[in-house]
Amino acid sequence: MCPLIASNLRVALNLMGPAVASKAAVIAVSVDARGDTRKAVATFLARHQMTGRMQYLVGSAHELGKVWEAWGVGSERDAEQPQFINHSGLIYGITASGKRLTSTRRTSNRRRSRTTSRCSRRAEPSPMG
Repeated sequence: MCPLIASNLRVALNLMGPAVASKAAVIAVSVDARGDTRKAVATFLARHQMTGRMQYLVGSAHELGKVWEAWGVGSERDAEQPQFINHSGLIYGITASGKRLTSTRRTSNRRRSRTTSRCSRRAEPSPMG
């Protein structure tokens, strides 16, 4: 998960207020099957004040591959800086009944526009950025 996205989600939950935020589910999907261990995820969530406020799906590349394909998640090591992972930054707004209301797509492009920004994270030795 991108630290920038985690921070933005934390701010959004705070702005909702406790009554509304308690009804929202924030679910992140790992883009680094090797580096996103349960311990690394717990550290990331604590560092970004999202412990108990966000679920984080981890697993093997094979397990996560099905989720990545279904939801359009992509990642790759940065060719110029292999300690970083460039990844898609998709945010979906989904109702309790499963209807997708909104989606925001941020990709790892180096150029910045309204819908695209670079969201890279350090892969090793600190797998959570």
